[in-house]
Amino acid sequence: MNIAAFIVDRMSSYISGGMRPETAARFARGELGAIYKGDHRSRDTSGAMRVTPPPENIPIEAARAKCY
Repeated sequence: MNIAAFIVDRMSSYISGGMRPETAARFARGELGAIYKGDHRSRDTSGAMRVTPPPENIPIEAARAKCY
């Protein structure tokens, strides 16, 4: 999944759950930052928690450029 698709997915989930857009953006930004710090956990198909790998291993500036 690329960065833009990740952000769209997370924002859509948060907003459809009733979150304000500003709050959803803050949460999505926090999740993306945690992923890049190696500090984000998610469940795999068996239900076990695991560290989420970064969607792409590229410098932060290049990642930001891909989102536009």
